[in-house]
Amino acid sequence: ADRAFAAPGPNWKVVIDFPFDEEGIDPRADLARAESLRAQGHEWRTVCWIPSFLTADLRGQVWDLVRLNHLIPFPGQVSDRLRDATAHLGAEARESARPQLEAMQKAARERLRHALKQAYGITNPDPSVVDTTFGLADHFPALMNGLTIQPPVAADLSAAFESVVGQALAHVYPAAPELDGDVRRPDLATVLRVCEEAVQQPGMRVPQVATPDRRIMARIANPLRLGVQSEQAFTLEGAAGHWDTHFTREIGKWREAGGEGSPTVGDLRRWIDQPRAMGLSTEVQNVVLLVWAEATDRAFSDHGGPARTELGSLGDHLEVVDVALPTAADWAEARVRAEHVLGVGG
Repeated sequence: ADRAFAAPGPNWKVVIDFPFDEEGIDPRADLARAESLRAQGHEWRTVCWIPSFLTADLRGQVWDLVRLNHLIPFPGQVSDRLRDATAHLGAEARESARPQLEAMQKAARERLRHALKQAYGITNPDPSVVDTTFGLADHFPALMNGLTIQPPVAADLSAAFESVVGQALAHVYPAAPELDGDVRRPDLATVLRVCEEAVQQPGMRVPQVATPDRRIMARIANPLRLGVQSEQAFTLEGAAGHWDTHFTREIGKWREAGGEGSPTVGDLRRWIDQPRAMGLSTEVQNVVLLVWAEATDRAFSDHGGPARTELGSLGDHLEVVDVALPTAADWAEARVRAEHVLGVGG
């Protein structure tokens, strides 16, 4: 059914077919199915992975492997199934047969692994392994207009799958930052904490970031263009930095288009993806917005009053407002008075 190909929402679906089918059906039928779905106007975040078919000889070897796996589910052990199948043998002969069967199992599994790489378009096909009668010009038809998946250069099917998904994501999020590894909430909390510390430092620079935090900052803050983590120090981008320049430009365009009042968090989230989508999660967006506001003397307002903001909670309805800072003369006068009245300098 067509619904098996549908991918509603932002998530991608990869539909992977088997390298065999019922008698009389060849891979061209699968390719035609994908082309039919596109012709019907479906615009889904779906990539079909259509393999060439294994030859009859290879399919026979697959069945041999299935039988061997049935007899030897755990290499190195004599299973009840193997014991039953070799009941006519003595214990010594049975124990002698087991390593031979395990060697056959290992060899069959390795042959199948290489065959699958050929069938799924990772390596060049061998006609003795893959049926090349019906050559496939495209192993990866996509159901999204404009997306063409290039054949992955990969060592195995797992890496090939990651390449296919990576190409699909890059198509819809062309400005996605190169973040190394998973981005966890504790890591984002570290980025936010170090950035907030930098705001309080001269030149927005933390001279000595704690050793465990340096890799996190380099891995996340640098690609997000929040600042630069060098070998030891972290320098935050404040006014006139990347995000301040970007948001200032977008706010200006918004006002020219008739925008009134103060922009909201929802507006800023939308502008993060201008002119090209970045695909940031909500929490990563929150870090960008919280750091930008802190570094450029802005605050979040909730219906005219101060808003409660945190990494996991930054409502789209909140407004972003400029914070009125005292002039240099007012600040100097305040310091003098504080020292006179309270005995402290600031």
